[in-house]
Amino acid sequence: MNAAEYGVPQLRERVFIVGHKNNIDIEPPPKTHYINKRMKGLEKAISVREAISDLPRISASEGQEIMEYKAKPKSEYQIWARGNQKVIYNHIAMNHTRRIIERFDHI
Repeated sequence: MNAAEYGVPQLRERVFIVGHKNNIDIEPPPKTHYINKRMKGLEKAISVREAISDLPRISASEGQEIMEYKAKPKSEYQIWARGNQKVIYNHIAMNHTRRIIERFDHI
C-alpha cells in the first residue's frame, strides 16, 4: 500500500501482513487519496511541500525545541495541521557528520 493514497504526505510503499485465526478474508481499507490519475470521490494526494513548506528552514544541527512560525500556512493541509498553534515543537535537525552532509549535498 502507498501511504500517499491514505492521506500521508509521502510517496512510500508499505507492506502490511494481517492474519486471523478463523481464516477470514481481510480486504485493504479503501483509498482516500489519488496519486496520478484523478479518481472519482478521492482527494488529491498531499505533497511534502503542501505539508511542511511553512516550517522555518534549518540546516544540520540547527533548530530549537520551541520555535515560532515565520510564515502563514500555505495550504489547506498546513491550516489543518497547525490548528490554532502559534509555535512549532521539536523542530531540530539531526547532528550529522560533515561527511553525511556532503553526501546529502550531492543527492
